[in-house]
Amino acid sequence: MRDHLSAFWQFAIEHQRLPLGHNPARGIFKLHKKKRITKRWSQEVIDKFDAAATPPLRLALYLLLYTGQRECDVITMQWDHIRDGMIRVKQRKTSEVVWIAIDPALRLILDQTPRINEYILNSDRGRPFGSSNALSKAIGRTLKDIGVEDHSGHGLRVSAACALKEAGCSDDLVAAITGHTNMKTLRIYLKEVDRQQLAREAGAKRVAARADNGAA
Repeated sequence: MRDHLSAFWQFAIEHQRLPLGHNPARGIFKLHKKKRITKRWSQEVIDKFDAAATPPLRLALYLLLYTGQRECDVITMQWDHIRDGMIRVKQRKTSEVVWIAIDPALRLILDQTPRINEYILNSDRGRPFGSSNALSKAIGRTLKDIGVEDHSGHGLRVSAACALKEAGCSDDLVAAITGHTNMKTLRIYLKEVDRQQLAREAGAKRVAARADNGAA
């Protein structure tokens, strides 16, 4: 909004020769958006949420965790997007199209979900979520109910990426599922896993070196 106002004001001065004077939008700092919580969900948090969630939010949990997609993509998933054991997603943010194999755990809950309309995920009222923010808030309420307030639905995307990495997937394989086009962002998600893997490798080398030297 600030940039648009500044551009319009400057255009009026330079091209329409309107005597508007000083541009009031210049020198105003941008307001930064609240930083998104991207903390990975531990298995303990996942289990607590799973036990406390309503059926629609339990489905949301599994869709987010086992597809690695954003909340804005999960709410637009439709039954006819599923084909041959995979689900097709055209991501809203990037327009990337990804095909994701449906995990057996997700398949089980999908088989138990009534098909009340073309959308896979519906709210507790039986209607599609109107926005990703509506889903995010619903997830946040359940997290608060179980005493967890430093997590968000987006953290399940981080959890999905980390689980793939821990399963032995390369960064490119992880991105094939999550749809990341900015590998820098993906590597921020995977930083903790990478460090753990490097620490294990370093520890193993240290033990091997001691063994080679005959040390205890």
